[in-house]
Amino acid sequence: MLIVAIPVLLVAAFFIPVMSLRHERFLDRFAVFSLLVAFVFVVLSAKYVIPQGMLVWGMSGWFPPIGIVIAIDALSYLMALLVSGLCLAVGFFSMKYIKKRKGEYYALLLLLTAGMIGLSITGDLFNMYVFLEIVSVACYSLTAWARTKESLEGAFKYIIIGSLGTSFVLIGIALLYGLTGTLTLADISSKISYSLEYFVPIALIVSGFFIKSALVPFYVWKPDAVQASIEPVGGIFSGVSTAVGVYAVLRILFITGLLDFSWILIVFGLASMVFGAIFALVQDDLRRMLAYSSISQIGYIFLALGLGPVGFTAGLFHLFNNALLKVLLFMCAGVVFYHTGVKDLNRLSGLGKSLPITMMCFFIGLLGIIGIPGTNGFVSKFLIYISTWEINPLLTATALIVSGLTLAYYLKAFSCIFLGPTNPRINIKEKTPKTMLVPMIFLAFLSVVIGIYPDIVMILIESAKLSLLNLNGYISTVLSH
Repeated sequence: MLIVAIPVLLVAAFFIPVMSLRHERFLDRFAVFSLLVAFVFVVLSAKYVIPQGMLVWGMSGWFPPIGIVIAIDALSYLMALLVSGLCLAVGFFSMKYIKKRKGEYYALLLLLTAGMIGLSITGDLFNMYVFLEIVSVACYSLTAWARTKESLEGAFKYIIIGSLGTSFVLIGIALLYGLTGTLTLADISSKISYSLEYFVPIALIVSGFFIKSALVPFYVWKPDAVQASIEPVGGIFSGVSTAVGVYAVLRILFITGLLDFSWILIVFGLASMVFGAIFALVQDDLRRMLAYSSISQIGYIFLALGLGPVGFTAGLFHLFNNALLKVLLFMCAGVVFYHTGVKDLNRLSGLGKSLPITMMCFFIGLLGIIGIPGTNGFVSKFLIYISTWEINPLLTATALIVSGLTLAYYLKAFSCIFLGPTNPRINIKEKTPKTMLVPMIFLAFLSVVIGIYPDIVMILIESAKLSLLNLNGYISTVLSH
């Protein structure tokens, strides 16, 4: 059933521009309904994926290694659930936030969602690239959606660096196909050998997805793109699409059996953690601060994943939590901008009296990112601390220091926005639309619930970890169809 979510989104994205000619006021409802239908299909697929361990489907009856294959294991399902759920929340939030060119915006949002789900469940490299291009084109267009000088400049930088990343992926796929004669991931895994001729294409592919993940030093596109885009889109860039990039790196490294080079993930993870936090500390633009925060948190994820099996649960859990919390925090930033039109922290003050719900949701979000008990972020960060301590206490110390820096810049943002005397130049009279409050409150509530009852997510996280480790099972299941 999960595969049905993609055509639902693609068909809806096709019809939205047509509907905008006469029924523009219904576009947002139609788009959100389409996102809801896709999410329902993903949720209902759990009863097939979890018990059976893996679902394999050959397109048009052609099965691997000849045909295009959809391979859905617990890790793929985790990503599809995360993408569909958070994009649904963003679509609902955008109903009142987006006031112009709704057809253009929602068509791109649906394309982006379909591309990220497709990238998560495909079982061959070529279609991984195809869905990556769909995601990239939608991201470039959404960055430029506001059509301001800032947004066009950010989109241009994103296109240049993003195109470099996708070119790396395409060249790597072409070289790998020339060496193995196949594009099916499972078939590649059974034919690959540890020699330089194989390392080069794999390094190209992984480097391309490093760019999409915005790891240091591949991060330079992200702050500009997020700053230039509107807040709902910034939440997707910082939390959801980045998580899909992490997934692609994991899938490639496991399929090719190159986890012996996991120290590379640790090095890049440490660099991203530290530099992302330092850069976030000196930002005055709220969206730019959140972008650097995302780079830092992605560093935590790669650090944990680089530790090997001891850190997989922590890394995957933090990937899930970071995506949820980043969307929540960008929604809060969106509410602030919706009422004030200001994104400079130095020009904001005392909004807690006018926006108490937003202040509370932002506070829960920052507690989660920092890793305070009672939030989902605490559980995953605590697991990261435990995992790093087993390998090297210096890694734990670095993670704790970065968490201290995270506390500093988030408290700075919170105090600048919500505390202190009210800025006389900012007068909020309009109430925040319910379509913006509901998803924001729900994500904040979900953060607390997961923090108190982590087992509701841990079951899926552990299943994803086991599916990732079961490489022989993945290969045999795919090639036996």
